[in-house]
Amino acid sequence: MGAAMKTRVFYIEDDHTIRSVIVRRLTEYGYDVDAAGTAMAGLRAVTTKQYDVVLLDLGLPDLDGADLLRMIRAFADLPIIVASARDSEREIVALLKSGADDFLVKPFSLEVLVARIETVMKRTRRLARAADQVYEDGVLRLDPGLAAAHVAGEPLRLTDAEFAILNRLARHPSHIFRTAELSRLADSKELKSTISRLRLKLDRTPLGGAVIASVRDVGYLYRPPDPPAPTDAQHTAANAGDVQNAVRDERRRIARDLHDVVSQRLFTISLEFREFPVEGPEALRRRDELARRIDEANRELRAIVLALDINEETETIAAAIRHCVADYTRQLGFAPTVVIDDALNSAADDRNGRQFDIPTELERDLTATLREALSNAARHSAATEVDVSVQVDPARMLLTLSVIDNGIGLPAERPQTGGLANMAARAQRWRGELELLEADGGGTELDWTVPLRAAISR
Repeated sequence: MGAAMKTRVFYIEDDHTIRSVIVRRLTEYGYDVDAAGTAMAGLRAVTTKQYDVVLLDLGLPDLDGADLLRMIRAFADLPIIVASARDSEREIVALLKSGADDFLVKPFSLEVLVARIETVMKRTRRLARAADQVYEDGVLRLDPGLAAAHVAGEPLRLTDAEFAILNRLARHPSHIFRTAELSRLADSKELKSTISRLRLKLDRTPLGGAVIASVRDVGYLYRPPDPPAPTDAQHTAANAGDVQNAVRDERRRIARDLHDVVSQRLFTISLEFREFPVEGPEALRRRDELARRIDEANRELRAIVLALDINEETETIAAAIRHCVADYTRQLGFAPTVVIDDALNSAADDRNGRQFDIPTELERDLTATLREALSNAARHSAATEVDVSVQVDPARMLLTLSVIDNGIGLPAERPQTGGLANMAARAQRWRGELELLEADGGGTELDWTVPLRAAISR
């Protein structure tokens, strides 16, 4: 059996023996195969080169494969087959919901692997054929077969790169395509100038160049022509609202990815680095200096995350908590239950009327801890229910975040993961504490408690 066409496969697997065997055998089947042994090497390759399918192992040394799956999916729209010894049904479902196209449980035969690759490639080719069909939205008409574009019935002369970009954007209206993704359709060095020329050409048509909107530091989106609006003012407001919502959602998603993966890894490295044994004053000085630099890099990254995770100035901490939970609903596969103390529903700038004050930094640590807890629940708990509670004890001046799930519960040996260390460190920063308990009836309960008096006097 041989591959019908030269399909380019990228294989990410840390075991050198397995990687070598799979690369050799897939090559014998007629595939063009590249491989990497770490997540970061794989991410660099997939985001800078053209591949048809990615084969991904989960147990990588530098980053969990589930995190890498989400990162690749954010940058590239190519098939991803996860191959792993993990065989939990709930975890497989979670991975498929996170963007995997297929899942193989190790050990597997090469024949099965080849069949899965061919299956996802057939699906991809069907979608590609659909993209080759004529597109028409009432004003713009695109015919990929003839590489012809028309606006309001008049021909629009475009270069191949201009047509490819407009065809990709127009078929996914209001979806933000990242710059790196569009660079696959044109020379990455020429992308901005290509889009500028495309806008100038569209400006000379009834469609107008503004249909291609730029999202700063992210990418571009296409705003299709709306049906005639009652007034010009309503038409303008609707367009502005669509773009504003799209930008807000995309920035929050990027902020979540940066927080879940990069920031947490830096925090973990910093904590572990300080425990690394050294001998002699010079070695100690160098260790502390490197730890300081890691902390500085993480602070800069947190500033970027906070800038991206835009909230309205008057948003309450309760609203921020609900937004955080909503961000993780898709990963969990269900909507968690949220209970928030009424005392936290005051507007963020209406602090004078409260019996206590919650500093902005504490609010940020609270939501960061909630994100970490929900991420852990989505990845490890196999839960079908999650309850989130944020309560204030005014008599004892305590603020408590509780996250309870009905999942598989705690292992016999309590985990000492970077995520738990991060949450504990945030609590200790405010002289609080983190508790990890067996939930009533099974599952896990996480309680993150901070004394508000300490927060005020910090």
